[in-house]
Amino acid sequence: MFINWEESIFHFNPQTSEPAANGIPLPVYGNYGGPLWTAGEVGGTTPPLPANGDPFSVDPKPVDKLDAAFYLHDLSYVVDPGASADNDFTLLQTIDSLQFTNPNASNYGGDAEASLYGGAASLALIGRLLITPGALNELDSAEVSALPNFAADAIQNFEAGLEALPDEGRAALHAFEANSMPQIGAQFDLLV
Repeated sequence: MFINWEESIFHFNPQTSEPAANGIPLPVYGNYGGPLWTAGEVGGTTPPLPANGDPFSVDPKPVDKLDAAFYLHDLSYVVDPGASADNDFTLLQTIDSLQFTNPNASNYGGDAEASLYGGAASLALIGRLLITPGALNELDSAEVSALPNFAADAIQNFEAGLEALPDEGRAALHAFEANSMPQIGAQFDLLV
């Protein structure tokens, strides 16, 4: 299991999506997925990409292709910290290109847990792009037009991963989803 709830430094109220000291922890994933989480620790140092260009050659190694995408996203902020919209869009594209059902597929991103986390991460990235002033202006029109499709795919990944959770985990995440999706949907209405 690569979703790690214990290392979370961020918590939120699932009814409001606002930060809350005693709320649900925002988990991290593998060695590179999650806010301020890199190299398996909060505030870690992102290792440089080796000369062979293989993210699975770094130490610590990503746990799967989803985690490798998070590593490359972390690295993109080291290389070009001012290109946050472009960095986030590239991660969205990568997550969207992964599939989470056939372990024999070349683009297999990981198991149902990876599907859940990948979907949630995509929705968070889309939300950040929508609410950050000027972020959409940094993307070209084709990239902005892709966001609703990414959101639809993210919801499918999230739901597929959610199916594998125990009932109590499903209830908490459904509450968060029910309260957050109308806000995201309203932002998309502005785009179309």
